[in-house]
Amino acid sequence: MASLINNNRFNIWFSSKPNASGVYRYDVSIDSTLVFVGNTYLEANKNPIIDVTDIIKNYVGVNRPPFDTTAKKSSVYKTVSVKIYINNTNYT
Repeated sequence: MASLINNNRFNIWFSSKPNASGVYRYDVSIDSTLVFVGNTYLEANKNPIIDVTDIIKNYVGVNRPPFDTTAKKSSVYKTVSVKIYINNTNYT
């Protein structure tokens, strides 16, 4: 699996391919917490690419007024994982 960042989009590419075209489940976790369960249509024998940009954007902290100048700087890095269920096996 590899991540692809293209045109400010965060896509996850999976090397495993489904045997048959159809709707497949995928889960998105941020910092080991399940935040999204979805389904996507995948074509047979093609590598799945899952776009998680909009899901991740909901978990990005932004500075909004009133700004707290005394607050300590926190880490903006989060661990994002995507699990896809293909051919009775899951891949993360």
